[in-house]
Amino acid sequence: METLDLSPAFVRLARHLEAQIVEGVWLPGQLIPGEVAIAERFRVSVGTARKALDVLSGRRLIERRRGRGTIVTRAT
Repeated sequence: METLDLSPAFVRLARHLEAQIVEGVWLPGQLIPGEVAIAERFRVSVGTARKALDVLSGRRLIERRRGRGTIVTRAT
């Protein structure tokens, strides 16, 4: 039986994006899609995408540069 994940949407999205970084979909130094593109791709609000990216930024997996984009800083 599959368990139901009741975590907030931004937490689930952050986990998914982190997995993509760890799996090498996005490599260190690479730009990743912006908030709007992530929101559209995963069918969430821009606010949810922003919170998910904030989580990854807090874990220092990405660096958000105003006017430049979001860059992967490390894979683990």
